[in-house]
Amino acid sequence: MIKILSTKGLNSTAIEYAESLGVKITCIDFIQTEAVDFEQEQIDWATTDAVVFTSSNSVKYFFGKGGIVPHGKTIFSLSGKTAAELKEYNVSPTFTAINAAALAGATIGVKAVKSLVHICGNLKLETIETQMASAGIKYKSLYVYNTFYADAKPLTEYFDGIMFFSPSGVQSFLRGNSIQPDVIYCCIGQTTADSLRAQNKPAQIIVPEIPSPEAMTVEIARYFQTRQVGTWPS
Repeated sequence: MIKILSTKGLNSTAIEYAESLGVKITCIDFIQTEAVDFEQEQIDWATTDAVVFTSSNSVKYFFGKGGIVPHGKTIFSLSGKTAAELKEYNVSPTFTAINAAALAGATIGVKAVKSLVHICGNLKLETIETQMASAGIKYKSLYVYNTFYADAKPLTEYFDGIMFFSPSGVQSFLRGNSIQPDVIYCCIGQTTADSLRAQNKPAQIIVPEIPSPEAMTVEIARYFQTRQVGTWPS
């Protein structure tokens, strides 16, 4: 049976589904998140043209804590898990992109956007803020959750593959471990894959078309059956 490490806890349904495909998943949490109290009034919507979401946690902690985006505001979101989480709250993003750099480019391309608020966590990537500053777009961040790295956990057993669900999960994992050339790495989305690729360019990385643990498991199982991957990051 294929042995896979998940860098966050999965529900029993996902684990049982994996086993049906000949994949045994061991879950170890490498990060933890918690909500941050915020007030809707922290955002001056009258002078804000757009809102940006770059993680599913930012969506969950914003709308789950009563956040509201007024009608008529442009909503930018990473595709995949982040966009899927928005749909859970009946919110349709105006523009989506596969990673933060592409999303920033899309934002700059909308000439009507002169100011935006980035709904994020404390370990956000600086890509959006940096590119907005270069384009002269007013940027404000609203922190709605904190991410904590777990204690560095060096692996004590071999895994055929490792599943990553966020850039912060990648960073936490690498505090106590290194990328191995004979291990397949499955990232839930392009931004997470980009983060891993930046740390180790030759890493073998799979990105599923659908951002879910089940889709990741299917891609992993397919790889070990055929030694071919469905989708590679650019």
